[in-house]
Amino acid sequence: MPKKSRSHSIHDEPGYMPSSVVGNTSAHDEPALGNFKGGDNDSDIAAQSVWDEVATQGLGYETPEDALCYSNWYAYNAQECSFIKSWGIVLLIALVSGPLAVVGAMLGGNGDSSLPWMATVFWAPIMEENLKIMGVIILIERFPYFYRSPIQLFLAIVASAVCFAVIENLMYLNVYIENPSESLVTWRWTICTGLHVGASSIAFLGVRAMWVNSREAFTKPLVKDALPYIIAAACLHGAYNLFAVLFELTLQPF
Repeated sequence: MPKKSRSHSIHDEPGYMPSSVVGNTSAHDEPALGNFKGGDNDSDIAAQSVWDEVATQGLGYETPEDALCYSNWYAYNAQECSFIKSWGIVLLIALVSGPLAVVGAMLGGNGDSSLPWMATVFWAPIMEENLKIMGVIILIERFPYFYRSPIQLFLAIVASAVCFAVIENLMYLNVYIENPSESLVTWRWTICTGLHVGASSIAFLGVRAMWVNSREAFTKPLVKDALPYIIAAACLHGAYNLFAVLFELTLQPF
């Protein structure tokens, strides 16, 4: 039988070597096990650091203070990110998230066109509530240190919701509906706008939990922390849409 090669054995990985070997220069030739020198250019390497692997932690090795790991990368950049840079990024996210969410909703369509009420009650709320907060969540996942407080998350999400509602109202009242009644105009600018802001405020609670849980120990943000609140926001939106459909069919108020 041919002799088995150990060239790819897991036992030759730095994480399985004695701590005295892990600490030497040759072990640090592996980028994901190297020293952290500061800066945000190591984000991809830090996100895949050997020191964050369950197997490495399970072996009882103590993570060096200067290890190139996610927590060190996060903590360093959180300290280095200036007030102006942080708020500049948040303002940018607030300005572009709403319009991009509208574009996404238009490209996403309305699900099964043969069942328009299903699209209105189920598909549209799920898609819209996710799109309105998507920019904020993507930034948290990639560069969480740009946010300095939950207030920034709230302002960015509410701004996205307001912008989405304004664009949607303008399209409905000037493109989709000919000669809308005064009562419909009032309804859309008050109730519909309030719905978008209210639902997104619920989603914010989840996004806040996602960011705060990550920030406390400088760990990787987890979308699952936000998921219950995002589902609740979509359910509220869907319940309103169902009410609106039945309200219009039975009473025809507009």
